Order: sequence, then C-alpha cells, then structure tokens
Amino acid sequence: MSTTVRTAPKAGPGDAPRDNRRWWILVVVASAQFMVGLDATVVNVMLPQLQRGIGLSVANTQWVMSIYVLLFGGLMLMGGRLTDVLGRRRVLLGGMALFIAGSLLAASADGTSQLLIARALQGLGAAGLAPAALSIMVTSFPDPKERTKAFGVWGTVIGIGASIGTLLGGAIIDIGWRWAFYINIPLGAILAIAAIALVPAMRPTGPVPRPTSPGR
Repeated sequence: MSTTVRTAPKAGPGDAPRDNRRWWILVVVASAQFMVGLDATVVNVMLPQLQRGIGLSVANTQWVMSIYVLLFGGLMLMGGRLTDVLGRRRVLLGGMALFIAGSLLAASADGTSQLLIARALQGLGAAGLAPAALSIMVTSFPDPKERTKAFGVWGTVIGIGASIGTLLGGAIIDIGWRWAFYINIPLGAILAIAAIALVPAMRPTGPVPRPTSPGR
C-alpha cells in the first residue's frame, strides 16, 4: 500500500503576510495625501482674499504659493531618505505635526512674515508626509493585485482633492480666508491619532550595506 506525501505549496509573491488593517491604513495615508493636495488648491483660489486681508504685495502674494511648492517638491527626496533612516511612521507623524503647526500659524497670521513662515512649515511638513504615506501604502500591500487597487484609490483621491479644492476655496471666500487653514488642524489631528493606532512602528532600514569581495 503506497502513501502519498503532500508538501506545502511554495509561497508566491502574493503570499506575503498581510496586515488585516491594511485597508484602514490606506484610508489614513490617502486622506493625509488628500489634505496636502487640498491645501495647495484651496490656498491658490484664496490668494486674492489673502492679499486684501493681510495687505500683501503682488510679489509676496506669489510667494505664498511658491514657497510651499518649492519646499514641498524640492525636499521630497530628502523626505524619502528620512523615511528610510528614521522610519515611515515617525516621518509621517513628524510631517503631520509640521503641517498642523504651519496651518495654525497661517490661520492666525496678521502679517506677511508670519504667513510666509507658516507656508514654509507647511511645505516642509508635506515634503516629509507625502513620501512616508506612499511608502506605508506600498509596504502595507505585498500582494501585487491588491497593491494595484491601492494605487488606483491613491490616484483617485489625489484627483478628487484637486477638484474639491477649487470648489471648497470658492465656498470659503464667503466665510473667511483663515478657515482655509483652520480646516487642516482637526483633520490633521484625527489622521495623526489614526496613524498612531493603525500604522505599525517599523525599524529604520538604514543605509544599504556594501557588498564585500570574496576572501575578505
């Protein structure tokens, strides 16, 4: 009588351990990206009211957007590197803290200098937050099929943020330009708390070790 020995199937690329909270993590990091994109669009619509409210010059009005975009886009590579060195969740929370602090400072601004410093803080926060959020999303979905779906959600959220920002900016004009910044404070605080609860703390990866030649 022969016996059949069954062997366990080999793990494929989509069989990596999955976090049961991964879809909630996607909601958190996508919402953080939504907040960053929404702020840029809303403030762009609000620029004429900002100019009148604080008495900005034409040059300084342009800097309200430019300083944010330059720091955000220019320092994203550094933010990605910090994500590797310090850890994804730590950089995400640090970026959120800077973004919230900048929003609070901008909402209470009564002069050009304070507003520009606030926008710089927001740009620095976004430069850390965005790459950390993207890295968390990628590592939370080891299955290529699920990762594709997650990227679809990510792209949709970014598109919606740009569209809603124009409409929301027009609505805020009737209320007051300061609310364009105040709205980030409770949203950012909720997302930070959710990130602490859901996103696992991961060890920094550190620098990639250099290969050694044989015989050493």
